[in-house]
Amino acid sequence: MTKAIRTKGYAADEKKQLYLLLLGYIDIAATVFALLDSHAPTTLAADDELAETKARFDRVKNFARLNVKGVAGLLVSL
Repeated sequence: MTKAIRTKGYAADEKKQLYLLLLGYIDIAATVFALLDSHAPTTLAADDELAETKARFDRVKNFARLNVKGVAGLLVSL
């Protein structure tokens, strides 16, 4: 979805709105996955594929947050 948002000819406000929508869905999914981890009846063995997926999930979330906040918003807070 992030690639589609970047490559299509959306206005800056539309891009921010789409990234906010994406962030909302990502936050819902993160909440569900956290609940699944915390309510598992037994602890699961370490899984490399799951760790890679979580890392990729976090990168997409951080990328969407960066695009919503914008580089100018980050520079002002520094």
